Amino acid sequence: MALLVAFIIPITVLLSLGCGSMVPSLIDPLKGNQPYASEGEDQPMDLREGKPVYIWPVASPDGKRIAFVSGRDGNTELYVMNEDGSNPVNLTRNRAEDGNGSYAWSPDGSRIVFSSRRSGNWDIYTVKPDGRDLRRVTNSPAQDYNPVWSPDGRWLAFASNRRGSWQIYRIRPDGTGLEALTASPKDNDAPVYSPDGRYLAFISNRSGNWDIFRMPSEGGEAVDLTDYPSDEDHPRWSSDGQRIIFESNKDGNWDVYTIRADGTGRVRLTQTPAAESSPVFSPDMRHVAFASYRDGNPEIYVMNSDGSNQTRLTFNPGNDICPYWSPDGTKIYFSSNRGGREEIYAIRMADFQEIAVTARSNEEGSHGTGGYFEEHPVWSADGRRITFAAGRGRVREWYVVEIETGRIERAATGAADGRMHRDTIGPGEDPVLSHDGKWVAFESNRDGNWEVYLAASDGSTPMRLTTAPGADVQPAWSPDDRRIAFTSHRDGASAIYVMDRDGRDAKAVVQGPSARLPAWAPDGKGLYFIAEEAGHDELYRKNLETGEIVSLTRSVAQLGTRIWHPTVSPDGRWLAYVTNASGEYRIWISDPNGAQKRLLTKAIEMRP
Repeated sequence: MALLVAFIIPITVLLSLGCGSMVPSLIDPLKGNQPYASEGEDQPMDLREGKPVYIWPVASPDGKRIAFVSGRDGNTELYVMNEDGSNPVNLTRNRAEDGNGSYAWSPDGSRIVFSSRRSGNWDIYTVKPDGRDLRRVTNSPAQDYNPVWSPDGRWLAFASNRRGSWQIYRIRPDGTGLEALTASPKDNDAPVYSPDGRYLAFISNRSGNWDIFRMPSEGGEAVDLTDYPSDEDHPRWSSDGQRIIFESNKDGNWDVYTIRADGTGRVRLTQTPAAESSPVFSPDMRHVAFASYRDGNPEIYVMNSDGSNQTRLTFNPGNDICPYWSPDGTKIYFSSNRGGREEIYAIRMADFQEIAVTARSNEEGSHGTGGYFEEHPVWSADGRRITFAAGRGRVREWYVVEIETGRIERAATGAADGRMHRDTIGPGEDPVLSHDGKWVAFESNRDGNWEVYLAASDGSTPMRLTTAPGADVQPAWSPDDRRIAFTSHRDGASAIYVMDRDGRDAKAVVQGPSARLPAWAPDGKGLYFIAEEAGHDELYRKNLETGEIVSLTRSVAQLGTRIWHPTVSPDGRWLAYVTNASGEYRIWISDPNGAQKRLLTKAIEMRP
C-alpha cells in the first residue's frame, strides 16, 4: 500500500506542512520551512515567487510512477510523472488548491485519492493517474482531509471536523457508507492502515498531548500506544505490521523511535541534540530513511532498522526533506529546495548516487539531468577512447567517444564487460576489474550491510574484505593491484580509506565529511576524489606522499553541481569525470591538474 504523507489541520488555520509535523503547536526546524496553505487564500502562501514547486513525492505501488504536488501552473496541483521525471501530467487543473501533500495511491495503482478546496472547503476526491474520471467522494461544509486507502481498496479513512473537533471517519470510494470511527472530545488525525487492514494507527491529543493510538479499522476501542508526557508524530507501519515507527520529543528533542503494534518494546533509534523527522521503513524493513537537522540544515539519512549505521546521503546547504522509499527499496525519493525552489530528487541505494528527477537544465536554479545520464566512463588501454553508458531512466546502452575528435559511436557488444562484470557478480554491486584481469572488487549488502568484497574475475570465491560498521562502497584498484581504495561511512561521515587487497591494514587517507569516489593516479602516488563544498561538488587530488590536497574544478562547480566517476587515462595525460555542470550529467575531460577543461560529449543525446 502506498502510504499517505499526512498532517494535522488546526481549527483556525488550515496548515499543510508536507511530510513534516502533524502537530501544529510544536516548533521543529525541520517542519517550519515548507510551503503551506492559508485557509483564506486560493494560493499557497509560499510558491517560491511563482517558480515551479515539486514537493512530497509518493511512488505508485508498482514503482513506475510518482505522484507529487507542484505550483508550476500557478497554483498547487496534483501531478503524476514517470519514475525518471518524464511525462508530468496535471491531474487536477483547478485554480483552487489540490493535494498539498494529502494524497495516496490506491492499492492497485488505478486511482489517487486527494483533498481539494475547489468546493470552498476541503473535500475528498479520487482520480485516475492520467487525470480522467474525477470523482467527488465527500460533500460537506466541514473540512475533510488526510485520506488514505485501506489495503483491500474498499474504504477510505480520513480526518474531518464536521462534528466540531477532528475525528477519524471512513467512507467507501463511491461516497457511500460514511462512518465515524472516533468520538473523543479532543482532536484525532492522520489515520494509517496496518498492512493487513485490521487496524488504524492515528494521532490524538485526547490525553492532553499528542499520542499515537491504535484501533480496529472498523472502529472500536482506541489504545494509547505512547502514553508519555510528550508529543508523538508521523506514525508509519512496518511492512509486516509488527512495528510502528514514529518521531517523538519524549527525551527533549525530536528523535526517531519504534514500538510494537501492542505498545510494548519501545526503541529509540536516534540520539542527537538535533531534530530528526519523517522516518519510514524500507519495504524489507532492514533500513529506515529519515531527515535530520544534525548538520545545521535538513539532510536525508539512512540507518539500519535497529538504529545502527546512520549514514548521511545528501550534502548541500538546502533543505532535503520528505524521504519516501520506492516499492522495490532501490531508491529513496525526497524533496529539496537546493536550487532556489522545491524539486524532487532520488538517492540510488546501490551506489548512493543522487538523481535529479524533476530538475531541468533549462530552468532557473536547476542543475539536474532531465532524466538523461552519462555515466561509468572506462578508458581504453591506449588512452584514446572512453566507453561510457548513456540513456534515460533505467534504459542504458554503451557508447565510445574519441578523446581528440569527440566522435561518438555505439560500443561493440561486450566492450564494457571488463569494467562492469554485472553478469558474474550481481545487480547493483558494481564490480571493478583489476588491471591484471584476475580479480574483481565490488560492493554488496548481501550480508546485511554495504561492504567491499573480492572475487575471481568470473565471480567465483567471493570474499568479504571489510567488516566495520557503516557502509563501505566504491572500491578502486591501485595501479599495481596490491591495494584497494574505497569510500567508507564507518565513522559517521564519508571518508576515503585504503587497504591491502586481502582487506588488511585499512587506513583513512582522506577524512570526511563528504569525501567519496576515489580514483588512483597512474603512478599510485595520488588519489582523486569528490567532496562537498558550499552546496556543490569539487574534484580533488591528494598527494599520498606529501598530503597536499588540490581542487581541480573551481571553474566548473557552482551551486547544485554534482560530480561523479573520476578516472585517469592509463598514460596519466587525461582526467575524465561526469558532471551536471552543463545541465545534464555528461562526460568532461581535462589535464591531470584540472586545467583545459572541456565538455567531451557536447550536447549529443543518444536515444537507445
